[in-house]
Amino acid sequence: MADNLSALSQKEIQMLVPLDSDVVSGHLFFCRRIELPEGLENSEIAGVIELELDKLSPFPVEHLHFGYLVDVAMKYAWVYASYKKRVENERAKKWESLDWATTDYAIGLVAESSSKSPLVLVTPDSLVCLQFDELSELPSSFRAKTRLLGEDDPSMDDQIASFATELGIRPSYRTWEVAPQINQTGQTLVLEATDRSSGAQICQRVLRSRSWSMDIRDSAVISKVQNEERRNYVLWKVVLGVMILLALLIVGELAFGGAVGYRNMREEWNANNEPQVEEILSMQSTIAELNNFKESDLVPFEMLAAINPYLDKNDNLLTRVETDGPNALIVDGEANNISARNSYKSRLEGFGKVEGVEILSSRTTQRGTEYSLRILFREGQITR
Repeated sequence: MADNLSALSQKEIQMLVPLDSDVVSGHLFFCRRIELPEGLENSEIAGVIELELDKLSPFPVEHLHFGYLVDVAMKYAWVYASYKKRVENERAKKWESLDWATTDYAIGLVAESSSKSPLVLVTPDSLVCLQFDELSELPSSFRAKTRLLGEDDPSMDDQIASFATELGIRPSYRTWEVAPQINQTGQTLVLEATDRSSGAQICQRVLRSRSWSMDIRDSAVISKVQNEERRNYVLWKVVLGVMILLALLIVGELAFGGAVGYRNMREEWNANNEPQVEEILSMQSTIAELNNFKESDLVPFEMLAAINPYLDKNDNLLTRVETDGPNALIVDGEANNISARNSYKSRLEGFGKVEGVEILSSRTTQRGTEYSLRILFREGQITR
């Protein structure tokens, strides 16, 4: 297919929002296309990549910023890594608050094109050349060098021509100037570039789910960002659903009984359903946080199910739940008063599968008592 068939529609352009991201210069990475073992499961890929990096790199994996991308046929993976000391500490610390961190030539890895001619990418700091073959849509080889940006340095066209001559790819090669800003529309990232020969705009899409392997941050940071995205997505869906429901109620009431009837019924509905709405928000937020543990040996859902019968929802409302190791939950809640909190704690302590309950914090507010409990289960009592 042609390079620009992925151009965005007008509606998609209107929905684009900037992604808070950082891209690291291509010349700081060493890269390799590796062949994957046959029959590999998705869950096994990351482990294979780390084993290959151990073979390729003189540094331990813990000392590397690395990412990878697997081709559609799951036969090959493109792996890129940089020694952590080559990236400033202050810059890496800021990654914890970003949505994505990757290499500046990422658009070349996801380029949807039938052309196998070499691709030269001009990024803010680097010149990157990717070469391709018939075995995979991923590159077969990689070369990169620092751009010269001084007033007395050769022009960019001259630098590109010299780079192409050095690599022996003249006269048939493509040249894209990579846009530094990465955008997002829905669950899709949009990477853009300009063809330096024709001036055509090039847009390449990457599903958000696929982009995580291309992220060069430590796995703990990536997991934290994933959890935050899931939580925000669920909360927005809940809020939108409530807004739609309220809008339907407004329209129905105006048609049925006029302004006075609408006002009375809305107040009654709000009063009757506020606890249920708060409980739904709490449960949805909890599920979003616990989804991250579905492939681990933790059993957060079973822990919740175990303590649920001991919760008196008339006196206590759980606002947040998170795991604390394999056998403990930290539960945030609101009680009508201190006595209700103490009663809930006592009921949990009487549960045979619970080893102990610790009050981490507690304070009295106008609404009641806000508290945080750590519930430690007896080892081996909670299973799937």
